[in-house]
Amino acid sequence: MKVLFVRERTHKLDVMENAVMKTFSQCTDIVTIATIKVGGVLNTVSQIKELIKQYQPDVIVAKHLLASVLLFELPKTIKKILIDPVLVFKDSEDGIKLMLAFKYGSVKLFNWLLKNSTEFANNPDSPCVRNAFCILRNADTSSPLYAKWVSAFEEANNLGAVTVSKDDDIMTQLGTYHRSMNQARAYLDSEYELINISELINGESRKSDEE
Repeated sequence: MKVLFVRERTHKLDVMENAVMKTFSQCTDIVTIATIKVGGVLNTVSQIKELIKQYQPDVIVAKHLLASVLLFELPKTIKKILIDPVLVFKDSEDGIKLMLAFKYGSVKLFNWLLKNSTEFANNPDSPCVRNAFCILRNADTSSPLYAKWVSAFEEANNLGAVTVSKDDDIMTQLGTYHRSMNQARAYLDSEYELINISELINGESRKSDEE
């Protein structure tokens, strides 16, 4: 399977990103990691489409704001794995709004996200859900609209809601994230054989001991 993993910045892979790589590590898998500079919705979509044209992926993976762009702007025929997409509603916590304002400094981007998040939450049968698997970490559904958004994926059986703690060790986190990524791949790839998570963790532990 050809995978395009788009990220906002170049950095060392975190635990979730390592789980992505582990899930797509079969001999026939090809994973391309691409860094995109978010500079407005149209510019960002244009960059992603150019990458799609170049690499012809079977599935696209993205986190946070880029996951939101994949969900709302790319054709529904494209298979997507969305990790913690950023959503904004009128009743969202101020911290989320401030993060968007300071990180991206774009009123247009904020308004685009508010509009699309709200429309999606109020239209649970939206075609956006098709060919998309959503992974949410420690999701807070205290916002009624956010809860409706989550329910849309739950009802379509393509939601992986995971809970992790800062106290969890790296191998526990990897196991949790890998299970959710396995779910995502199995949902999008009917020929995928689920990997035994115990074997994965034991293998990683042995590797760490050897190093």
